Amino acid sequence: MTGIYEYWSLPSKLSIKCPACQARADFEFARLAKIHLKKDVGYFQSHPDFEYARFQEYYGGSYWHAAFYYPNLSSRIEQIQDMPEGYDSTAWNTYYSMQSRGGVICESCGYKQKHELNWPNDAYYVVMYRHQPLWAFHREAAVELYEYLSESLRDHKKYRYSFFLLHIPTIFKQKKARQHVTQQLKKLLS
Repeated sequence: MTGIYEYWSLPSKLSIKCPACQARADFEFARLAKIHLKKDVGYFQSHPDFEYARFQEYYGGSYWHAAFYYPNLSSRIEQIQDMPEGYDSTAWNTYYSMQSRGGVICESCGYKQKHELNWPNDAYYVVMYRHQPLWAFHREAAVELYEYLSESLRDHKKYRYSFFLLHIPTIFKQKKARQHVTQQLKKLLS
């Protein structure tokens, strides 16, 4: 597989297999905010809507403090009372390269927990061809993937997820793979 396809920046919301029942579940990345003042650490350590963490700089130097917020498992950030100054909705970011934490909600079994993402092994929309996985982020991307692979003359530019489609490994785009891959995708989408 090409590196870009394998390590493509993931969107903030994904469809994954539920850890409890293996049905389709919604995963959303946790948001991270750097805690700038030491006096604010206690608030984030004790508040039920946040998870505190301490990180060391990549060069091995000083430490810094952060708080994780799980948007799909918590109250809206604007509704949280008594938050220290400087932590409005713009302070919370998703740093994909730093973490794979998020929240999972499964409508099938009611599972609702924090989850450490293992992508693409956790992907719900995944099909195998010659022992290689072809995955999509969520239903919308899987539909576009199906439509794109079904075409005989493919133009990735007309799709919303065009960059993703452009970097699909060649093995899945070959004529001999088309029927197998599109049938598996169709089955997943129905």
